[in-house]
Amino acid sequence: MKRDSGKFRWAAITIAVAAVPIQVLAQTARPEPARPAVSPYAPYEWLIGEWLTEPRAGPVQRIRQRFAWGPQRAYIMYTISVVEGSKPEALHLEGMMTWNPRTKVLDYVIAHDPGTFSEETGTLALQADGSIVREVEGNRPDGSVEHYRQTFIRSADGHVSTRLMHLGKSGWEPNFPGSEDLSMARSS
Repeated sequence: MKRDSGKFRWAAITIAVAAVPIQVLAQTARPEPARPAVSPYAPYEWLIGEWLTEPRAGPVQRIRQRFAWGPQRAYIMYTISVVEGSKPEALHLEGMMTWNPRTKVLDYVIAHDPGTFSEETGTLALQADGSIVREVEGNRPDGSVEHYRQTFIRSADGHVSTRLMHLGKSGWEPNFPGSEDLSMARSS
């Protein structure tokens, strides 16, 4: 019996040793996925960075928007914090935007007002006029859904602005007084 168990052990070792090169070859034989010559994120690169955003008119409300690359520029992190009056800066939302190769736009999911269990989902898409539109579906804890739209505009002279609107009973309306014309300036 000892001889049989020894033969079995040697057969098992031989099979295991032979399998290692096959696994290594299988791993190295996989071709690298083709990378596009131009990044699908190229139209959105000018947004990367931190922006201080304020209404040109209306109450004092400062918004800090941050767009940051994920590892290897695989996605964009988006964060908004808000300062109202003399209150301390508070996180409003944070999430990730990623390229959807089927629809050719960025999809995103965002935690909205952390701790409330609300979320935003939607798209970020380049428009024919060069603006970038963030279409938002706000999903609330009670199951209700709200629709928002944010438009980023970069003029020929380099000025950047944004509009924050929500879908109301009579169509698209400002989120708050002055949100239809917000100035964006890069923070230092």
